Amino acid sequence: MYHYCAGIFLIFIEALAVASPDPSEATFQQLSALKFIRENEMASSLDIVSAEISRATSRYRNRAGPVPDVSSLDRRGPFESTLVDRTSTIPLTVQFQKSANGYRTELAYSGAGVIGRGERQTFQFVFDTGSADIWVPSVECDSTNGCSGPLKYNQKGRPTGERTQLAYGDGDAQVLGKNYVDSFAVGNLTVSDQMLVAVYKRRLYDLLEADGVVGMGFSTIAKTKAPTFFENLMRKGQIQDAEFAFYLGRQASGTGSMSEITLGGRNKERFSGELKLIPLTRRLWWEVALEGAEVNGELLALTGGEAAIDTGTNLVVAPLRAAATLFNAIPGSVGIHKGPNVVYFFPCNVTRAHIPKLRFAGTSFAMHPLDFSGGELAQKPAAVERDLPKMCVSQITGSDSLGEGGWIGGGAFLRNWYSIYSYNANDGRPAVLLAPARGNIEEAS
Repeated sequence: MYHYCAGIFLIFIEALAVASPDPSEATFQQLSALKFIRENEMASSLDIVSAEISRATSRYRNRAGPVPDVSSLDRRGPFESTLVDRTSTIPLTVQFQKSANGYRTELAYSGAGVIGRGERQTFQFVFDTGSADIWVPSVECDSTNGCSGPLKYNQKGRPTGERTQLAYGDGDAQVLGKNYVDSFAVGNLTVSDQMLVAVYKRRLYDLLEADGVVGMGFSTIAKTKAPTFFENLMRKGQIQDAEFAFYLGRQASGTGSMSEITLGGRNKERFSGELKLIPLTRRLWWEVALEGAEVNGELLALTGGEAAIDTGTNLVVAPLRAAATLFNAIPGSVGIHKGPNVVYFFPCNVTRAHIPKLRFAGTSFAMHPLDFSGGELAQKPAAVERDLPKMCVSQITGSDSLGEGGWIGGGAFLRNWYSIYSYNANDGRPAVLLAPARGNIEEAS
């Protein structure tokens, strides 16, 4: 699925200062790291990470624009209903990305959703807090239109006569479809009149193996301008609590098969310790205030802002200035430009204290070393002979695509923390709640 380039890119180094009292030593460390990267399989790492940055940030293109009217999301509005005792937990399957040297990291998590009333069809969906629409390939989309998978929506729902276009990456990757209203179910929870997009053309969208996407953000960002699946569940009184929750497992820790989403509640077996409540800053994405990044016990200046907690992407994306400040605090790190973004490499033997933490609502949240690293670069014999340092690609990257101060907290962060997305936990207002994910974070705290 991934295309690896054999050649070495011309690269430019972000102006970084390595934490060292001797500037000449710092320059030597950077040059040593650069030599290693140039002489090893870095092209594929740049391509993979850059593609994921592009996919992740594209959904937040209008983040800096006018804020839509969210009065309908007030707790006294249509979300208030008499909820019955119902929840649904479904397993999530992990999709991996594989680097040139065979290192596997988690890329996405998908679970089953069922469309249709009489003839029911089951598809695999990414449940994505960074978007708000449901889309799935239709029978009109064949391999020439970018839909090579065998499963296609039969379009037996009610057509609305409208079309929806979703853009990804730099805009060249697109999902085009016709709007339908049909029954949609996840586990034992069903909405009989859910809006969805039956895709007839997918262009340059081949990163995910799942059939489609279920948006779990707020309907204020829905391209179809329709309520999300979860909003409909709340309006119709189909769930016990106005919240959903994710446990994202880590294969290397033996927890990959524990991955799941719970609708209408939470699974207390999947987290330990105290839940920390983080209020939302705006009801578009699940976006919260970020006080900053912490390295070696120090909260770094210029790293604060707002972070979208995003289950639909794997990376942690920081603004360029914040990312440069963060990696400046990690000795031996090197930033390499790939288009408008920066991919970072760091010495694989970095100390635990230098692995960044993110501080929300007065609490610092750690990342496990297995999530900070996207894999070690494969050494060539010449690099081994010259004793150049082993370098790893970071899953924290730099991009200004979200506007000033805009971060994304994706799977590399969320694997460490059980995340609950509540519509009323903050005195009747939405909030994200985080607690240590069992089996994933205890060793890194």
